[in-house]
Amino acid sequence: MTSSALKRNGLGGAHERHGLSKLPEYYVWSSMKKRCDDPSVWNYKRYGGRGITYTKEWSYFSNFIRDMGNRPSPKHQLDRINVSGNYCKENCRWVTAQINAANRPRYSKCMGAYKRGARYVSKIGINNIVYVIGTYDSEIEAQDKYVKMFYEWYGFMPIKGD
Repeated sequence: MTSSALKRNGLGGAHERHGLSKLPEYYVWSSMKKRCDDPSVWNYKRYGGRGITYTKEWSYFSNFIRDMGNRPSPKHQLDRINVSGNYCKENCRWVTAQINAANRPRYSKCMGAYKRGARYVSKIGINNIVYVIGTYDSEIEAQDKYVKMFYEWYGFMPIKGD
């Protein structure tokens, strides 16, 4: 890529001027952009392929770091609160892998429901803590409890991601 093309994509000029490319946050930012923009990246279909993008301001690392700040610890990851929403300061936070996984309903067809033996556990992540809501006989019952708790805490209905 030419220097001007890199600058247009928020990589070259910003990278050369800020000198922060060795920061872990830079890697997080760069990975976010790739999974939204580059169809050749392995996880593009779960992000850019579903229409997930990032705010235009976050084309530049300096704006991303201004909005998100540094990761609280090396164990923290970038998380979208609404898994179907775009990357922006209003929808993103730093969370641990455990919280991030709880925000990704992949073990069941129902949000917040996870199969454990013959029953379903309903869990929710709030303020970097995973809470077990309860254990239920059906997937639907576990999801209903999750949705109710999610709405009570966040004030909006969760939207299923994948």
